[in-house]
Amino acid sequence: MKRRVIKYVYFLLIIISILIFIKLIIRPMKKIVEFAAYDTEKSIDFYEFNSPIEQVIVVEDKPIFRLMYFLEEGTYDNLNIGIYRENGDKILETFVPEYSPNMMFFEFPPLEKGKYLLKISDEDGDPITLSRAYSDGNAYLKNDKEHTVRLVTYYSDNHYFYLWYPLFMFVFLITLYPFVRGEEYEKK
Repeated sequence: MKRRVIKYVYFLLIIISILIFIKLIIRPMKKIVEFAAYDTEKSIDFYEFNSPIEQVIVVEDKPIFRLMYFLEEGTYDNLNIGIYRENGDKILETFVPEYSPNMMFFEFPPLEKGKYLLKISDEDGDPITLSRAYSDGNAYLKNDKEHTVRLVTYYSDNHYFYLWYPLFMFVFLITLYPFVRGEEYEKK
């Protein structure tokens, strides 16, 4: 009886490892990828912008769902941040009454392929000092295509790293097969 239970558990584990492997192929795990939307080889500086700042973001391949940009250290008040489609439809619009860290981080519904406008404005009309870099073509200032606000965008990508877990389990179980099949199959 004990031998029979071990065999059932053994074959159940093999079936589970095969099903998990198939599930991970069909619907892989996701990983979040950061992408610097500026030329990382050239210099980065802080630049004082007059309000509003209009930044064009070009989404080419993967839909982005998060974005981060960098400010000079200090306290900023009455900031209005918005992300708009090329035709003017609002995707994200938020008001920040007071903010002092040196970076802002936003999540929004995934942006599919196309051009989008990031608009940062100070309701008081105060200048905003942001980290500025040279453009790589994926993002640029609306009035200066050579420069861009230093942006980091985030997107999800398939991550097939976990496929080796069920594969290892399957290979390990196949290796144990001679011990599970029993002594009745051995030559005497």
